[in-house]
Amino acid sequence: MYSQLIDVAADNEVWSHLPEPLDAQVCMQLIDTYDASHPSTTLIFRVGRTSVGRDYLPVQRVSGGWLCSQRFVDILTRGNVPFTAYPAQVLEQGTEQPVETAYFFWMPYRVKNAIDVQRSRIWTDPEMGGRWYLEIVLTEEYEQTAPRLFHARGGGRYFVDDSLRTQLVEANITGIDFAPLDAAFAPKVGIKKQALERALQEHPDDWETWTLLSDVLVQLHYDEEALGPLRNALALKPDVEKVWYKYGRLLLKLQRFQEALEALKQAIERQSNGPAWGEYCATLRALGRYEEALTGAQHWIEQWSHSPLPWYELGATYAALGQYSDALPALDKSLEIGGGARLEDVFRLLGSVLSALGRYDEAVEIYDEALQTHPQKSVFWTGKAVALQSLGLYKEAELAEQQVHQLEQTREENMKRRPL
Repeated sequence: MYSQLIDVAADNEVWSHLPEPLDAQVCMQLIDTYDASHPSTTLIFRVGRTSVGRDYLPVQRVSGGWLCSQRFVDILTRGNVPFTAYPAQVLEQGTEQPVETAYFFWMPYRVKNAIDVQRSRIWTDPEMGGRWYLEIVLTEEYEQTAPRLFHARGGGRYFVDDSLRTQLVEANITGIDFAPLDAAFAPKVGIKKQALERALQEHPDDWETWTLLSDVLVQLHYDEEALGPLRNALALKPDVEKVWYKYGRLLLKLQRFQEALEALKQAIERQSNGPAWGEYCATLRALGRYEEALTGAQHWIEQWSHSPLPWYELGATYAALGQYSDALPALDKSLEIGGGARLEDVFRLLGSVLSALGRYDEAVEIYDEALQTHPQKSVFWTGKAVALQSLGLYKEAELAEQQVHQLEQTREENMKRRPL
């Protein structure tokens, strides 16, 4: 079994003191050629004092190259792990004095087609078509014959088998960590998931840890799997509003509307002025129960009038009822307060409502404002094109339509690419 080898420099104060080569171009050329013999070229790097002593350091301005300590290299050598390493002369930033720790410019052995795309789990961005691995499955061939540590070309990922990982951990090699392959989308979140799962093995009655595990699974795009930990948390602590809220919100995301409604009711019963009102109103709209959604939004405004969220829910419900003149001031109010987490939705709905009211000039202004921060959202380019056509500005509308076409082409191209 393999894990993903990752560096942890970004999580530490060393990030601003990472090694930087005096000649990045030479380093990149060495990476491209990859000489598996014993190179003698000595490379020079500057490094901040806080980074000195760590065993594994990413090199700035050089993608795919690392500075590694003698200890790290020795473990790989004893384990017959293929790699290439160039001697490095390391100077301290500022003083230009050589540091005593021995380092090497290191690159792992590279292989092609190590990832079984068909068996791996993939998430696709519905807007832009980009694809990301959620869970990586190696091909059966590489599971049996791959080196104990290797770089999968084309994906920029480094894999290490369990036995070598154990040796690196026991040697207390610093600067690295190991992420499970079912957390490929966000490896460092996967490490947190592992820690939570270990904690639950010891304390299965800790409802808060079950809730945290659900949050982590959502971050990894495992929405369906995230429901189970929340059910466990509710079984242990059925009176906590935030757990019911998370559960209902997740069910709404999964379009399990009736279940979501029941869970959100439970949250509201436990905290009558809590945030669950937003998803509760949205769920009622999804079920076509517009009058109830309207009553809920009005009630929420009485409690949270300072927030843009209830104003959006009110506007969205009026729009669903076709009452655009009533929807407009509510959406304007939401935008005036800032839009909050629903800013994109406020822009989208406000432009649509203005167009429905025949106020096309204002709709174009709203779409332009939205495109300043969301230039890749085809819905805003499409709305702008329709409003411009209604104004008789056909050339400008054609330019907006071209943007929609370009985004559609980009999406199609992204769908054809290998996952990241």
